[in-house]
Amino acid sequence: MNAFSLALKLFRSNVKTYTFYIAVMTVAVAVYYDFMALKHNPEVLQTREVLLYAKSAAQITSVVTLIVLVFFMWYSSSFFLKQRTKEIGIYALAGISNAKIGLVFAVESIFIGLTALAGGLLFGILFSKLFLMALAKCTLLDVTVPFTVPTSAVTEVMITFGIIFLAL
Repeated sequence: MNAFSLALKLFRSNVKTYTFYIAVMTVAVAVYYDFMALKHNPEVLQTREVLLYAKSAAQITSVVTLIVLVFFMWYSSSFFLKQRTKEIGIYALAGISNAKIGLVFAVESIFIGLTALAGGLLFGILFSKLFLMALAKCTLLDVTVPFTVPTSAVTEVMITFGIIFLAL
């Protein structure tokens, strides 16, 4: 059994363990996408009064979200690895090298990240108009919010979270 198939099997068997972790990361990706959609939405940003507030709010919130998310992901990754020390020990006793064990857990983390990224983008895209309408209402702006999916926002979210998932 190679590392990829073992990681896939472990991911499938531990989905219930990772449910909360994946759900929180999915929400974080969705929120980050919504702020990037605000940042890249050409029709919303055409309004002069929105331009100043929206760009700065989107940038500040995205940075704060990323900082909190990186610390959360780092902590929960180490927590899940500590929870699975017995499993790692069994693999070591079975003669699997530390490099292969690390590769298996890295591939499993990539599966978790891809699941959260796909789910987060899906929810972010589905609820982006609602988010932008609520934001416009809260800021007392009279703006018609169209439903758009800026490819630049999707690309930025995928690159940002891809880097974070690979780094962790």
